[in-house]
Amino acid sequence: MAPTLRINARQAQKEATRDKLLNAAGDLMSERDTLDFSLIEVAARAGVSPTLIQYHFGGRDGLLLAIVERGTQRAVEQLAKLEKLDAPAPRKLKLHVEGLVAAYVQAPYINSLINMLIVSGDEQRARYVSDIFVKPVADFHKTLLRQGVAEGSFREIDPMHFYFILAGACENFVSRRVAHFYVFGDYWKGSDVEKLYAKSVYEVVAAGLGCFDAS
Repeated sequence: MAPTLRINARQAQKEATRDKLLNAAGDLMSERDTLDFSLIEVAARAGVSPTLIQYHFGGRDGLLLAIVERGTQRAVEQLAKLEKLDAPAPRKLKLHVEGLVAAYVQAPYINSLINMLIVSGDEQRARYVSDIFVKPVADFHKTLLRQGVAEGSFREIDPMHFYFILAGACENFVSRRVAHFYVFGDYWKGSDVEKLYAKSVYEVVAAGLGCFDAS
């Protein structure tokens, strides 16, 4: 095998191992509805040696940060595309709600993990985590609300209030699903549940903004 091919093969193997570890940690948090897991459990789930967690991430904190980076990157990229989309504000809001619900269904632990990293006492890391996800979402909301008000589609609302209302509604649907099991059962396992819930959230938020049309 040529040297370049060997290097590429090794790099691909490293990336595959890294993804296995990230997936394993994410699966454990999703299944347990908690951020509590051991590195030995993650390694066992991934089918690799625990020493590889130290090699790839430098330890537990690095692993958690990498999970946040991967989990938020796609969402932020989609926000950037949505902001540039030539569409009325209600349509953008509908697509945004659908994207948020889908993101939390895929990674129901992400907000709890972000909050833990922000309040951990490491100010530099807290600012970094805020900058890669919380701030882009909040900034998008400001732009979206300004557009909606300018179009006459939305009434004015405090962007901070809007952020907490929307993020909370989208997150709690899945992040507290284990705690809510004894009241609502396996409500998150239906084939259309994600789509139907996103529709309900949009309709409630849109009505609060004085808007009902997202065609």
